[in-house]
Amino acid sequence: ISGCASVPWITPPSDEYTVVNSKSYDKSYDDVWAGILGYLSDNKAMIKSADKSNGLITAELSAFEDAFADCGKDSSMNITGRSASINILIRRSNENVVATVNNEFLESRQMMQAFTKTPCNSKGALETSILDSVAG
Repeated sequence: ISGCASVPWITPPSDEYTVVNSKSYDKSYDDVWAGILGYLSDNKAMIKSADKSNGLITAELSAFEDAFADCGKDSSMNITGRSASINILIRRSNENVVATVNNEFLESRQMMQAFTKTPCNSKGALETSILDSVAG
């Protein structure tokens, strides 16, 4: 008898998370820009680019906590690192300013000479932290 079998030592990341990645502010563009850049700097993100005229910030984290993303589990491999790419768009919308955060989380794994990078699913905590960093 043949059929599909699950691999008991591998658990895929859950996709059951509600992620709110956009927020509208009744603040000035400059206040929103400064608040988000300040959060990234305070939390050891490497800012790759910050183009205020186009409202785009790109940054990277060289590590992230379990609270930020679900990478699943593969007990046959060792975790060798985690990274996150962050893209933030800040734009004017009618009377408000809107910020949108998009992330890509990766977990690096190794078993003997085999290396892999596994995509992880956001839990929404990083997006919320960034969006809530604008005071007021």
